[in-house]
Amino acid sequence: MNAHLIIIFLLIVIIVILVTETNEIKCYNVNHIHFMSKTELQNFFKKDPDGYFRSFNQINLNAYGYSTIQDYINASIQDADDFSEKEKEYLTKEMTRADEFLKTFDKIPYFPGKKVANIQWKLAKTKNNIYEKGYPHTRLDIIFMPGDILMDKDIIRTLVHEKVHVFSRLYPRDMQKWNDHNGYKKFNILKNYPLARNNPDVDGIVYVDKYGKETLAQYRTKNPKNIEDSIYPYGQDYKTEHPNEVLAYKVDAYIR
Repeated sequence: MNAHLIIIFLLIVIIVILVTETNEIKCYNVNHIHFMSKTELQNFFKKDPDGYFRSFNQINLNAYGYSTIQDYINASIQDADDFSEKEKEYLTKEMTRADEFLKTFDKIPYFPGKKVANIQWKLAKTKNNIYEKGYPHTRLDIIFMPGDILMDKDIIRTLVHEKVHVFSRLYPRDMQKWNDHNGYKKFNILKNYPLARNNPDVDGIVYVDKYGKETLAQYRTKNPKNIEDSIYPYGQDYKTEHPNEVLAYKVDAYIR
């Protein structure tokens, strides 16, 4: 085979590989991923279907910098955005990688990685770090992502972390098995703690861990300066705030 034929053969192989990968991404996108539009997200904020906005007391509103719940809702509506095609393409590749990691992940007892991998991805985008101060989080089965981190090279860690939160919400029985195995017991409800800081990734329950610590984040005072003006079960160790957070951080720590 002469040099020209070898070059032609290699070019054909490369084209076939590229076409196959592109088709796989498109198929994966259609079957397993939904990128919410700006309009969809704005309607979600208006309807508040999970009651998250309505859960805010005045202390939380002060920490977020708003006088009323409606003020915060209006600001969140303005923060909604559409994903660009470039962002969709990159995130699709990274979500594929995240699911491949989860499918075979078996390092944590009572965490069903394959079940988590099979959960559909549903992503929403905000743009100015106004809604939830730009922190990635989940509500219902939706992962909320600030625009300024979408193209990060280590975005897979955030995606895995947030998908674990979706799992905790969608599969409470499985989460309860993990809680039991790790010594977490239901103790109280979050709304009974006036200084409790809102976190959409927790389940509204305060647990005690195996050392008797109550698992929640609380503001230091009745007049917090911001949402970071808070304390956790073990000082500033935010990873211990709640069993949901403990599990998510344990899983994402295995991302390399």
